[in-house]
Amino acid sequence: KQYLGTARIYVHLTALCILGLSFGMLSQPASISPLQFYLFLAAWLGHHIVAAQKMTLNKTRIRLLVLTNYLQVLFFMSEIPSDCESSLLTSAVAIASGYAIAILSADMKTTVLGQAMFMLYETWVTWKRNPSSVTTCILYQIMISTSILAVSGLVELSTRSRIAMLLNSESMVASFRQMLRG
Repeated sequence: KQYLGTARIYVHLTALCILGLSFGMLSQPASISPLQFYLFLAAWLGHHIVAAQKMTLNKTRIRLLVLTNYLQVLFFMSEIPSDCESSLLTSAVAIASGYAIAILSADMKTTVLGQAMFMLYETWVTWKRNPSSVTTCILYQIMISTSILAVSGLVELSTRSRIAMLLNSESMVASFRQMLRG
């Protein structure tokens, strides 16, 4: 149930991104590749299918959907030119996406894998651009990934604690009702 709410948020976020890409394509057609646009359309469609409850969800499918989100962001980033001017944009997309996915999915296992993919991609792009700055990039990526993982862990812990508290209070109410019945 929690992921249905997340999927609804993703539907709106991807719709805003599609709108932004559409305006970008109108103003500067060469700045946005068709692959980037189609990736967002595919993401919107996938999130819409989940939000409309056309797919039954279980733990494995949710993790696959979250990993698909990470892969779509990686493919989107791969279409951004790897020159120095675009490196800031690539890094911003990776950080914003990392935080959004970590907060909305709240699953450490997929967040660790997704952040590792982002970290490897950013390091590879930096190595292609300037091999001497890879060490700095790795340290920066470790700092960002640690921050995102900490946020994801806190959100997951908070969510699990809230669910445990609700379950505990429901069992207390049931026990109280049973006691009143005699």
